[in-house]
Amino acid sequence: YILLLTSNISLNAQTRSELEKKHKKTQEEIKYTNNLLKKTQRDKKISMNQLLILNKKINARQELVKTISSEVETLDGKINQNQQNINNLEKNLKHLKQNYAKMIIFAYKTRTSYDKLMFILSAKDFNNAYRRLKYLQQYADFRKKQMEQIVNTKHDLSVKVNDLQAKKTDKENLLNEEKQETKQLSSEKTEQAQMLKSLKSKEKELAKKLAQQKLADQKLKNIISNLIAEEIKKAEIARKEKALKEKIRKEKELKNKTNVEKPKNIIKPKVNSVFDLTPAEQIVSDKFEANKGKLPWPIERGVITSTYGEHDHPVLKGIKIKNDGVYISTTQGSVARAIFDGVIS
Repeated sequence: YILLLTSNISLNAQTRSELEKKHKKTQEEIKYTNNLLKKTQRDKKISMNQLLILNKKINARQELVKTISSEVETLDGKINQNQQNINNLEKNLKHLKQNYAKMIIFAYKTRTSYDKLMFILSAKDFNNAYRRLKYLQQYADFRKKQMEQIVNTKHDLSVKVNDLQAKKTDKENLLNEEKQETKQLSSEKTEQAQMLKSLKSKEKELAKKLAQQKLADQKLKNIISNLIAEEIKKAEIARKEKALKEKIRKEKELKNKTNVEKPKNIIKPKVNSVFDLTPAEQIVSDKFEANKGKLPWPIERGVITSTYGEHDHPVLKGIKIKNDGVYISTTQGSVARAIFDGVIS
């Protein structure tokens, strides 16, 4: 089942979270399109709608492969950044350990209280002895901080290594998924080629059917145009009748007012063109235009199988198809709904 609708849809993904959302949405679209295709295939005769739905499915899967590639590229950047952070942490840890080893050697040499006391007492004067005492105290604090820094650096390094491994696993999973999707895409393209071959063998039948569809479409447009013209005509007649009644009413009022001087000029009521919009109608029109690109779909779920405007026929070479809207395919029994409150005038 196909609905006609003028619409414009665009997608753009940049960040990792947006890519993941797009990834999930595209997978859901492929699943829905696949179910729709299976339902149309219950009819053993290959139809043009089957080809359009399959084309849509192929485009969606190509978009999915592209999204996966973008996710892999994003992960590669994060993996490289993590690896660089790990290298820096390892260098820092090595430097900390070397400094700490020197402190341990010095601490070993002054390991007893007697050695520390002799180190202080061997000073030349009191000021020098005080500085040595402060040095030993600061040295002990610094050694403690160095140890804490080594422990923290080891922890950070462990976290980065685990995170790196997780990202590599994610990348491997995405690459496997990309491989499967590419394989499935190849299978669908083969199916598309077979379907095209089958449809091309019925080229004359398709050309005849296309001509019939164009004729039916033109008839439908003519009917709609006639209905609009008829409504305009009725509205014009009603407007004239209303204006005439108003004129007669005013003339009667003037005749009944014998004491009132006859006016020199009678101002004729302004007659609006049938195409003029009343303030209320103008508000409705403005609201509708303001919602461009934001209007809801006329169905709960579906896929666009033919876009707006003129484009090549998917099977018949040299044949152009002109769509005044967008064709949306949906499942049988779906309910169509109005997308905006108002009337066509």
